[in-house]
Amino acid sequence: MKTERALLAERLLTQGCRLAEEGRYNEARRLFLRAARLGDTAAMVNLGNLYDEGLGGPRSLQRALSWYRRAAAKRNSSGAANVGAIYRREGAFRTALAWFKKAVRLGDLDDALLDVAGLYAGPLRNPRAARVAASRLVLTRDTVAPHSRAEARKLLALLRTKRRAR
Repeated sequence: MKTERALLAERLLTQGCRLAEEGRYNEARRLFLRAARLGDTAAMVNLGNLYDEGLGGPRSLQRALSWYRRAAAKRNSSGAANVGAIYRREGAFRTALAWFKKAVRLGDLDDALLDVAGLYAGPLRNPRAARVAASRLVLTRDTVAPHSRAEARKLLALLRTKRRAR
C-alpha cells in the first residue's frame, strides 16, 4: 500500500503533467519540484526535462543532470538514459555510453540499448559491439517496441554493408 507521502507525490506529478501538456510549464515545474522532493522519480525526470529544455524557467544543464542523476540513483532508467543523452549531445561519448549502459541495466531494453548500439556503430567505432547490442534488441521479445526493433534491424543491415565493403 502506498504511503500518504507517495500518494501526494503521485497527485502532484499528475497535476504537473496536465499543466505541462497545457503549456503551463512554470506551474508544472513547481509541482514537479514538490513531487521530486517527496521522492517521486518520474517527477525528477520531468523536472530534469524542463531544465534541459528551458521550459518554465531558465535552461540549466547542471540542474537537469542533477535531477536525472537523482532519478537514476533511485533506479529510474529514464533518468540514466537522459544523462547519457546530454553527454552524447556534448560529445562525451564514452561517458554517454556508460550512462546508456546503466539505463539498460535498470531495465531500458529499448531506446537505451539502441543508443548503445548507435554509439558503438558511430563515434566509438566498434562495429562488433554495435552488432551485439543491435542483435540483442532484435532478439528481445515483448519488452522492445516495434520501432526500436526496426531501427536495430536497419543498423545491422548497415553494419553488414560496411563489413562487405572492406
